[in-house]
Amino acid sequence: MISIYSLNQIVYKILGAERSTKLAYSPLGRLIIGDPEGEKIFIARDGIKLKLKKKEAIKLGIYHLGAVHLLETLAIKKILVEGDVVVDIGAYIDGWYGLLAAKIIGKKGVHMLNLTYEWGCTTGVYNTDNGVVMTRVLDWPFPALGENVVVAHQRGPAGDFHNVTWPGYSGVLQATAEGRFSAAINKAPMRRSRRGAVRDWFRDRHLVNKGKALPPAHLLRKAFETAANYQEAKKMLSTEPVSMPTIYILAGVNKNEGCVIERTDTKAKIREMQDGRVCAANHFETSLNGTGDGWMSRAEGLTRIEYARSLPVSDIDSKFSWFRPPISCEFSRVAMVSNPSQGRLEVLGTAGGKPVTKIFKL
Repeated sequence: MISIYSLNQIVYKILGAERSTKLAYSPLGRLIIGDPEGEKIFIARDGIKLKLKKKEAIKLGIYHLGAVHLLETLAIKKILVEGDVVVDIGAYIDGWYGLLAAKIIGKKGVHMLNLTYEWGCTTGVYNTDNGVVMTRVLDWPFPALGENVVVAHQRGPAGDFHNVTWPGYSGVLQATAEGRFSAAINKAPMRRSRRGAVRDWFRDRHLVNKGKALPPAHLLRKAFETAANYQEAKKMLSTEPVSMPTIYILAGVNKNEGCVIERTDTKAKIREMQDGRVCAANHFETSLNGTGDGWMSRAEGLTRIEYARSLPVSDIDSKFSWFRPPISCEFSRVAMVSNPSQGRLEVLGTAGGKPVTKIFKL
Protein backbone atom coordinates (compact mmCIF):
# COMPACT_ATOMS: atom_id res chain seq x y z
CA MET A 1 0.00 0.00 0.00
CA ILE A 2 1.38 3.37 -0.97
CA SER A 3 1.90 5.80 1.96
CA ILE A 4 0.72 9.40 2.01
CA TYR A 5 4.35 10.58 2.01
CA SER A 6 5.19 8.41 -1.00
CA LEU A 7 2.20 9.82 -2.88
CA ASN A 8 3.15 13.35 -1.93
CA GLN A 9 6.74 12.74 -2.99
CA ILE A 10 5.58 11.59 -6.41
CA VAL A 11 3.46 14.75 -6.81
CA TYR A 12 6.30 16.89 -5.48
CA LYS A 13 8.87 15.39 -7.87
CA ILE A 14 6.56 15.74 -10.88
CA LEU A 15 5.39 19.30 -10.18
CA GLY A 16 8.29 20.76 -8.23
CA ALA A 17 8.12 22.97 -5.14
CA GLU A 18 6.50 26.03 -6.76
CA ARG A 19 3.78 24.17 -8.63
CA SER A 20 3.06 21.92 -5.66
CA THR A 21 2.49 24.98 -3.50
CA LYS A 22 0.25 26.54 -6.14
CA LEU A 23 -1.71 23.29 -6.31
CA ALA A 24 -2.21 23.38 -2.56
CA TYR A 25 -3.73 26.86 -2.84
CA SER A 26 -5.95 25.94 -5.80
CA PRO A 27 -9.64 24.97 -5.34
CA LEU A 28 -8.66 21.32 -5.87
CA GLY A 29 -5.84 21.57 -3.36
CA ARG A 30 -8.06 23.23 -0.77
CA LEU A 31 -10.59 20.45 -1.28
CA ILE A 32 -7.89 17.85 -0.58
CA ILE A 33 -5.89 19.45 2.25
CA GLY A 34 -8.33 22.04 3.57
CA ASP A 35 -7.52 25.63 4.47
CA PRO A 36 -3.76 26.33 3.98
CA GLU A 37 -3.96 28.77 6.92
CA GLY A 38 -5.23 26.08 9.27
CA GLU A 39 -2.88 24.71 11.93
CA LYS A 40 -2.27 21.05 12.71
CA ILE A 41 0.40 18.83 14.19
CA PHE A 42 2.54 17.22 11.49
CA ILE A 43 4.43 14.05 12.38
CA ALA A 44 7.60 13.63 10.37
CA ARG A 45 9.16 10.34 9.32
CA ASP A 46 11.45 10.42 12.33
CA GLY A 47 8.56 10.91 14.72
CA ILE A 48 9.31 14.61 15.25
CA LYS A 49 6.13 16.59 15.81
CA LEU A 50 5.74 20.16 14.52
CA LYS A 51 2.70 22.35 14.97
CA LEU A 52 2.51 24.41 11.79
CA LYS A 53 0.10 26.09 9.46
CA LYS A 54 -0.46 23.90 6.42
CA LYS A 55 1.08 26.54 4.15
CA GLU A 56 4.21 26.50 6.34
CA ALA A 57 4.36 22.70 6.19
CA ILE A 58 4.12 22.85 2.40
CA LYS A 59 6.86 25.48 2.07
CA LEU A 60 9.18 23.70 4.52
CA GLY A 61 8.70 20.37 2.76
CA ILE A 62 7.37 18.30 5.65
CA TYR A 63 3.93 18.05 4.05
CA HIS A 64 5.28 16.46 0.90
CA LEU A 65 8.44 14.73 2.09
CA GLY A 66 7.94 13.96 5.76
CA ALA A 67 11.02 16.03 6.56
CA VAL A 68 12.33 19.56 6.30
CA HIS A 69 15.00 19.99 3.59
CA LEU A 70 15.28 16.27 2.92
CA LEU A 71 18.86 16.20 1.55
CA GLU A 72 20.25 18.18 4.51
CA THR A 73 18.26 15.97 6.88
CA LEU A 74 19.78 12.82 5.39
CA ALA A 75 23.28 14.34 5.61
CA ILE A 76 22.82 15.26 9.29
CA LYS A 77 21.60 11.75 10.10
CA LYS A 78 24.75 10.29 8.52
CA ILE A 79 27.16 12.69 10.23
CA LEU A 80 25.86 12.86 13.81
CA VAL A 81 26.40 10.16 16.38
CA GLU A 82 25.42 9.83 20.02
CA GLY A 83 27.63 11.97 22.24
CA ASP A 84 28.19 14.77 19.72
CA VAL A 85 27.50 18.42 20.58
CA VAL A 86 25.48 20.54 18.14
CA VAL A 87 24.97 24.30 18.10
CA ASP A 88 22.05 25.25 15.84
CA ILE A 89 22.58 28.95 15.08
CA GLY A 90 19.63 30.36 13.21
CA ALA A 91 16.86 28.07 14.47
CA TYR A 92 13.84 29.31 12.51
CA ILE A 93 10.09 28.65 12.57
CA ASP A 94 10.43 24.91 12.88
CA GLY A 95 13.71 24.40 14.74
CA TRP A 96 13.98 21.26 12.63
CA TYR A 97 17.73 20.71 12.72
CA GLY A 98 17.91 21.15 16.47
CA LEU A 99 15.03 18.74 17.02
CA LEU A 100 16.57 16.22 14.63
CA ALA A 101 19.94 16.47 16.36
CA ALA A 102 18.32 16.05 19.78
CA LYS A 103 16.67 12.85 18.59
CA ILE A 104 20.02 11.46 17.44
CA ILE A 105 22.43 12.60 20.16
CA GLY A 106 20.13 13.52 23.05
CA LYS A 107 18.80 16.86 24.26
CA LYS A 108 21.81 17.66 26.46
CA GLY A 109 24.06 17.92 23.42
CA VAL A 110 21.97 20.44 21.47
CA HIS A 111 22.10 24.21 21.83
CA MET A 112 19.71 26.31 19.71
CA LEU A 113 20.23 30.03 19.21
CA ASN A 114 18.04 32.26 17.04
CA LEU A 115 19.80 35.32 15.62
CA THR A 116 17.14 36.23 13.07
CA TYR A 117 16.96 39.95 12.36
CA GLU A 118 14.28 40.19 9.72
CA TRP A 119 11.29 42.23 10.77
CA GLY A 120 9.54 45.52 10.25
CA CYS A 121 8.26 47.87 12.92
CA THR A 122 6.66 51.26 13.46
CA THR A 123 7.58 53.26 16.55
CA GLY A 124 6.70 56.78 17.67
CA VAL A 125 7.58 59.05 20.60
CA TYR A 126 5.13 61.78 21.63
CA ASN A 127 4.90 64.59 24.16
CA THR A 128 1.67 64.18 26.13
CA ASP A 129 0.11 65.79 29.19
CA ASN A 130 1.26 62.76 31.19
CA GLY A 131 4.84 62.78 29.95
CA VAL A 132 6.78 61.38 27.00
CA VAL A 133 5.06 58.28 25.59
CA MET A 134 6.33 55.64 23.16
CA THR A 135 4.05 53.57 20.92
CA ARG A 136 5.46 50.49 19.29
CA VAL A 137 4.30 47.79 16.84
CA LEU A 138 6.61 44.87 16.07
CA ASP A 139 5.96 42.99 12.82
CA TRP A 140 7.64 39.62 12.41
CA PRO A 141 6.56 36.69 10.17
CA PHE A 142 6.98 34.13 12.97
CA PRO A 143 3.80 32.27 13.96
CA ALA A 144 2.53 32.38 17.57
CA LEU A 145 4.88 35.15 18.74
CA GLY A 146 1.96 37.23 19.95
CA GLU A 147 0.55 34.37 22.01
CA ASN A 148 3.90 33.73 23.69
CA VAL A 149 5.24 37.22 24.38
CA VAL A 150 6.48 37.81 27.93
CA VAL A 151 7.51 40.82 30.00
CA ALA A 152 10.79 39.98 31.72
CA HIS A 153 11.86 41.92 34.82
CA GLN A 154 15.62 42.34 34.43
CA ARG A 155 18.33 44.21 36.30
CA GLY A 156 21.73 45.72 35.55
CA PRO A 157 24.18 48.05 37.28
CA ALA A 158 22.06 51.08 36.30
CA GLY A 159 18.82 49.61 37.64
CA ASP A 160 15.77 47.56 36.78
CA PHE A 161 13.99 47.42 33.43
CA HIS A 162 11.13 45.50 31.85
CA ASN A 163 11.93 43.73 28.61
CA VAL A 164 9.11 42.79 26.18
CA THR A 165 10.56 39.61 24.75
CA TRP A 166 10.36 35.82 24.34
CA PRO A 167 11.88 32.98 26.34
CA GLY A 168 15.43 32.33 25.17
CA TYR A 169 15.93 35.66 23.39
CA SER A 170 19.08 37.22 24.85
CA GLY A 171 18.94 40.72 23.39
CA VAL A 172 16.45 43.57 23.84
CA LEU A 173 14.08 44.65 21.07
CA GLN A 174 11.83 46.90 23.17
CA ALA A 175 11.85 47.70 26.87
CA THR A 176 11.25 50.40 29.46
CA ALA A 177 13.16 51.47 32.56
CA GLU A 178 11.13 53.55 35.01
CA GLY A 179 12.73 56.91 35.70
CA ARG A 180 15.33 56.43 32.93
CA PHE A 181 14.08 55.77 29.38
CA SER A 182 12.18 53.53 26.99
CA ALA A 183 13.72 52.28 23.75
CA ALA A 184 13.05 50.02 20.78
CA ILE A 185 14.75 48.72 17.65
CA ASN A 186 13.38 48.99 14.13
CA LYS A 187 14.99 47.01 11.36
CA ALA A 188 17.09 49.26 9.12
CA PRO A 189 16.87 49.23 5.33
CA MET A 190 19.14 46.87 3.43
CA ARG A 191 22.36 48.24 2.00
CA ARG A 192 22.27 48.13 -1.81
CA SER A 193 25.17 47.39 -4.12
CA ARG A 194 23.13 47.33 -7.35
CA ARG A 195 23.71 43.58 -7.67
CA GLY A 196 20.24 42.41 -6.65
CA ALA A 197 18.49 41.91 -3.32
CA VAL A 198 19.76 38.35 -2.76
CA ARG A 199 23.42 39.28 -3.24
CA ASP A 200 22.95 42.37 -1.09
CA TRP A 201 21.47 40.24 1.71
CA PHE A 202 24.41 37.81 1.66
CA ARG A 203 26.92 40.66 1.40
CA ASP A 204 25.46 42.28 4.54
CA ARG A 205 25.68 38.99 6.44
CA HIS A 206 29.29 38.53 5.35
CA LEU A 207 30.14 41.97 6.73
CA VAL A 208 28.45 41.09 10.02
CA ASN A 209 30.46 37.87 10.30
CA LYS A 210 33.71 39.77 9.74
CA GLY A 211 32.98 42.35 12.44
CA LYS A 212 33.47 42.14 16.19
CA ALA A 213 30.89 44.69 17.37
CA LEU A 214 27.77 43.83 19.36
CA PRO A 215 24.56 43.01 17.49
CA PRO A 216 22.00 45.87 17.71
CA ALA A 217 19.75 44.03 20.19
CA HIS A 218 22.68 43.35 22.51
CA LEU A 219 23.91 46.93 22.40
CA LEU A 220 20.40 47.98 23.42
CA ARG A 221 20.49 45.48 26.27
CA LYS A 222 23.81 46.99 27.37
CA ALA A 223 22.17 50.43 27.37
CA PHE A 224 19.33 49.25 29.61
CA GLU A 225 21.76 47.54 31.96
CA THR A 226 24.34 50.34 32.26
CA ALA A 227 22.93 53.72 31.12
CA ALA A 228 21.73 55.81 34.06
CA ASN A 229 19.52 58.12 32.02
CA TYR A 230 18.28 59.18 28.58
CA GLN A 231 21.40 61.14 27.70
CA GLU A 232 23.75 58.29 28.54
CA ALA A 233 21.66 55.84 26.53
CA LYS A 234 21.55 58.26 23.60
CA LYS A 235 25.33 58.63 23.62
CA MET A 236 25.92 54.88 23.88
CA LEU A 237 23.51 53.94 21.09
CA SER A 238 24.91 56.58 18.74
CA THR A 239 28.65 56.15 19.35
CA GLU A 240 29.45 52.55 20.26
CA PRO A 241 30.18 50.12 17.40
CA VAL A 242 27.33 47.96 16.19
CA SER A 243 27.55 44.90 13.97
CA MET A 244 24.96 45.94 11.39
CA PRO A 245 22.73 48.88 10.41
CA THR A 246 19.77 49.48 12.69
CA ILE A 247 17.33 52.14 13.86
CA TYR A 248 17.02 52.94 17.57
CA ILE A 249 14.09 54.89 18.97
CA LEU A 250 14.55 56.45 22.39
CA ALA A 251 12.13 58.16 24.83
CA GLY A 252 13.15 59.94 28.04
CA VAL A 253 11.37 61.20 31.13
CA ASN A 254 11.42 64.94 30.37
CA LYS A 255 9.52 66.89 27.75
CA ASN A 256 11.10 66.72 24.27
CA GLU A 257 13.37 63.84 25.27
CA GLY A 258 12.78 61.68 22.24
CA CYS A 259 14.90 60.81 19.22
CA VAL A 260 15.51 58.38 16.37
CA ILE A 261 19.09 57.17 15.98
CA GLU A 262 19.84 55.89 12.48
CA ARG A 263 22.90 53.65 12.52
CA THR A 264 25.17 51.97 10.05
CA ASP A 265 28.03 49.90 11.40
CA THR A 266 30.29 52.96 11.28
CA LYS A 267 28.05 56.05 11.26
CA ALA A 268 25.13 57.55 13.19
CA LYS A 269 22.63 60.30 12.51
CA ILE A 270 20.07 61.53 15.03
CA ARG A 271 16.58 62.90 14.37
CA GLU A 272 15.23 64.89 17.29
CA MET A 273 11.58 65.50 18.17
CA GLN A 274 9.77 68.06 16.03
CA ASP A 275 6.35 69.46 16.88
CA GLY A 276 6.26 67.22 19.91
CA ARG A 277 6.92 63.89 18.18
CA VAL A 278 9.40 61.76 16.29
CA CYS A 279 8.63 58.50 14.46
CA ALA A 280 10.42 55.73 12.59
CA ALA A 281 9.54 52.82 10.33
CA ASN A 282 12.20 50.91 8.36
CA HIS A 283 13.87 53.50 6.17
CA PHE A 284 16.54 56.14 6.73
CA GLU A 285 15.43 59.76 6.58
CA THR A 286 18.77 61.44 7.29
CA SER A 287 21.76 61.85 4.99
CA LEU A 288 22.60 58.18 5.59
CA ASN A 289 20.03 57.35 2.94
CA GLY A 290 22.32 58.86 0.34
CA THR A 291 25.47 56.98 1.29
CA GLY A 292 26.98 54.43 -1.06
CA ASP A 293 24.45 53.05 -3.53
CA GLY A 294 21.54 53.78 -1.23
CA TRP A 295 19.32 51.67 0.97
CA MET A 296 16.32 49.49 0.20
CA SER A 297 13.47 49.81 2.71
CA ARG A 298 10.10 48.15 3.00
CA ALA A 299 7.77 50.17 0.78
CA GLU A 300 4.75 49.91 3.08
CA GLY A 301 6.80 51.54 5.86
CA LEU A 302 6.29 54.92 4.20
CA THR A 303 2.53 54.62 4.70
CA ARG A 304 2.97 53.60 8.33
CA ILE A 305 5.31 56.45 9.16
CA GLU A 306 2.81 58.98 7.85
CA TYR A 307 0.11 57.38 9.98
CA ALA A 308 2.33 57.54 13.07
CA ARG A 309 3.19 61.18 12.44
CA SER A 310 -0.45 62.16 12.12
CA LEU A 311 -1.66 60.09 15.09
CA PRO A 312 -3.64 62.25 17.54
CA VAL A 313 -2.12 62.05 21.00
CA SER A 314 -5.63 61.55 22.37
CA ASP A 315 -5.77 58.17 20.56
CA ILE A 316 -2.89 56.78 22.62
CA ASP A 317 -5.03 55.10 25.26
CA SER A 318 -5.04 51.90 27.31
CA LYS A 319 -7.44 50.22 24.88
CA PHE A 320 -4.98 50.31 21.95
CA SER A 321 -7.48 52.14 19.73
CA TRP A 322 -4.47 53.50 17.78
CA PHE A 323 -3.51 49.95 16.76
CA ARG A 324 -5.26 49.75 13.41
CA PRO A 325 -4.30 49.65 9.72
CA PRO A 326 -1.99 50.74 8.24
CA ILE A 327 0.09 50.58 11.40
CA SER A 328 -1.12 47.02 11.98
CA CYS A 329 -0.64 44.35 9.30
CA GLU A 330 -0.76 40.59 8.86
CA PHE A 331 2.66 40.19 10.48
CA SER A 332 2.03 42.34 13.58
CA ARG A 333 2.91 40.41 16.73
CA VAL A 334 3.23 42.97 19.54
CA ALA A 335 1.76 46.39 20.28
CA MET A 336 3.23 48.37 23.16
CA VAL A 337 2.78 51.69 24.96
CA SER A 338 5.33 52.90 27.51
CA ASN A 339 5.81 56.01 29.64
CA PRO A 340 9.20 55.87 31.40
CA SER A 341 8.49 58.84 33.67
CA GLN A 342 5.51 57.02 35.20
CA GLY A 343 6.80 53.47 34.84
CA ARG A 344 3.81 52.72 32.64
CA LEU A 345 3.97 49.73 30.30
CA GLU A 346 1.10 48.19 28.37
CA VAL A 347 1.59 45.24 26.04
CA LEU A 348 -0.78 43.45 23.68
CA GLY A 349 0.10 40.22 21.88
CA THR A 350 -1.38 40.04 18.39
CA ALA A 351 -1.71 37.78 15.37
CA GLY A 352 -1.83 40.38 12.64
CA GLY A 353 -4.42 42.96 13.64
CA LYS A 354 -6.20 40.52 15.96
CA PRO A 355 -5.47 40.58 19.73
CA VAL A 356 -4.48 37.14 21.06
CA THR A 357 -3.69 38.10 24.66
CA LYS A 358 -5.20 40.26 27.33
CA ILE A 359 -3.60 43.68 27.74
CA PHE A 360 -0.69 43.48 30.16
CA LYS A 361 -0.43 46.57 32.38
CA LEU A 362 2.48 47.52 34.60
